[in-house]
Amino acid sequence: NRKRLPDPPARHPLRDSHRGAGDALVASFDDSRIGLMVMATGLGKTLTAISGVRRLLDDGKVKRVLVLAHTNELVYQLERSAWGLMKKTESSTIWNGQESGDITSSTLVFACINSVYASMPNNSLYDFDLVVIDEAHHAGASMYQSVISEIGAGEVCGPYLLGLTATPWRSDEIQIRSIFTDLLVQIDMIEGLSKGYLSNVDYRMHIDNLDWSELAQATDLTPKQLNKKIFIEEWNDAGIYRLQDAFLEIPNPRAIVFCNTIEHAHIMKDKILSRGFSSAEVIYSGRHNGKTLSSQQRNVLLSDFH
Repeated sequence: NRKRLPDPPARHPLRDSHRGAGDALVASFDDSRIGLMVMATGLGKTLTAISGVRRLLDDGKVKRVLVLAHTNELVYQLERSAWGLMKKTESSTIWNGQESGDITSSTLVFACINSVYASMPNNSLYDFDLVVIDEAHHAGASMYQSVISEIGAGEVCGPYLLGLTATPWRSDEIQIRSIFTDLLVQIDMIEGLSKGYLSNVDYRMHIDNLDWSELAQATDLTPKQLNKKIFIEEWNDAGIYRLQDAFLEIPNPRAIVFCNTIEHAHIMKDKILSRGFSSAEVIYSGRHNGKTLSSQQRNVLLSDFH
């Protein structure tokens, strides 16, 4: 019955930048084995990559694709993004710590790097023609490097290696361009704004009055002690007041508050709840007071927020 159904139409119109990047990927696939797409958040780098992969599948140059990400949330998000460009005869599957579908024959396999790494060396990594790494600035980590090497991605006789990122830099000595040597497209936030691809940003800076010279004198402090020493009550309260003011300016507001530590995030959550202008939850990896958030709990929080 599935064969009698029409192929679904693409859900997203492609901009010239998407098509140009797709052209670059196809050309690079013929001439090289490695490519990198750098596009600011919101410009559609996932759509760009999947549309390029679609062309490679249509041309018969690629039969099976492995898409790697470092969190389960991203893995599921990437699979959903691909559905609108897949044909009825193609299949996708998830490979992570919670589920593992038909890895050996699915057209697109969306995998968490931890699960793929854990399969080595007891299991083969199967045959793929293209390996895509989302958030490719993580690719310099040892786990990614081991998987890339095991698969042979980017090598002469190995699958093509494609990296996607909005932030092509790392805090360590590893240079992303030393891994992904062929830059296919680069569109930063300034270009995205100037061409009308991104919404204008209302950027406001709250200037602190903290004595940062104290930080130079601070040694052997735990994150909790540092939070108490530097992020003082007045600073936290000022941030909450600005957030509340912003919530009053727009209909149906939602916000993400980035904090320095898990402890600081819980402090800010309690302050938001005490002001009563919004509900709030903390999402984090790692441990807090001996507790961790499971991937299921994180998925529920993200789903509720969405």
